Amino acid sequence: MSIERIQERLDLIGRMRSGGLDMSPSFSEQDILDLIAENQSLRTDAERYRWLRSRDLETIAQGGVFAGMTPQNMVLNEETLDEAVDAAIAQEARP
Repeated sequence: MSIERIQERLDLIGRMRSGGLDMSPSFSEQDILDLIAENQSLRTDAERYRWLRSRDLETIAQGGVFAGMTPQNMVLNEETLDEAVDAAIAQEARP
């Protein structure tokens, strides 16, 4: 079950409670395990990105993992990397 689906359920429960009904959310053990796994996956992705984002601009000369942009052959980090990633995502989203 996705976080969005759980949020929908919680919103529905909130609306029902505001109407005078007292309902408790019921999530199965599998729903909770799925959320824990999704949360861990998101945390791992965030940790990877933070690590990549903090790489030294001299990494290319020293060797190792880094983020870059072609054809400019630029090493990116911090805000510059954020901006490049956001721009690339926006570009791909355009029809």
